[in-house]
Amino acid sequence: MGEKRNILLYIITWIAGLFFILLKGRWLEGLGSTMLDLDLILILIAYLYLRRGGVAAGCFAFGQGFVMDTFSGGFKGLFVFLYLISLACIALLSRFLHLDNPRGQVFVVGAAWLVEKVLFGAMLLTLGSQLVLEGKDIWLLILSLVVSAMAAPVCFSFLDRLKVAVSDSNHERKIVLEQH
Repeated sequence: MGEKRNILLYIITWIAGLFFILLKGRWLEGLGSTMLDLDLILILIAYLYLRRGGVAAGCFAFGQGFVMDTFSGGFKGLFVFLYLISLACIALLSRFLHLDNPRGQVFVVGAAWLVEKVLFGAMLLTLGSQLVLEGKDIWLLILSLVVSAMAAPVCFSFLDRLKVAVSDSNHERKIVLEQH
């Protein structure tokens, strides 16, 4: 029963990640800025690392990076690299900060977000892209960092409640079946 619940949650996480990747471009285009960036995939990687372990989080990071690389017009392998480095950052920081604690979630996700974006900018500059940041863009990046970091405990709590709800609905079905 517990394994089915974990698999279902893992599938829901994958679907949410894919849905977010596919709609992220439209959502940011509607806001008028590509610098404002809530990184839900990074939050999901941290959640899976905490709840399912490094292998499940690594598979998720690789898969979501591959999907992002497939649907973006950029350099192939860039997002796989960035998400796997983010996972390594999460794994390293979670040794010093408690990922179960909301404060730890904020700091770990915020630091991983910062590492990911710095590496993204460095990779773009290294690979020959033009990267120009204005004052407004830097403030949007700082806002994105804060929003992504502060959204982590909310997302963790939501996914934990979803896991309990799935467990409760399966338990209720089992009780109803046993009564008949």
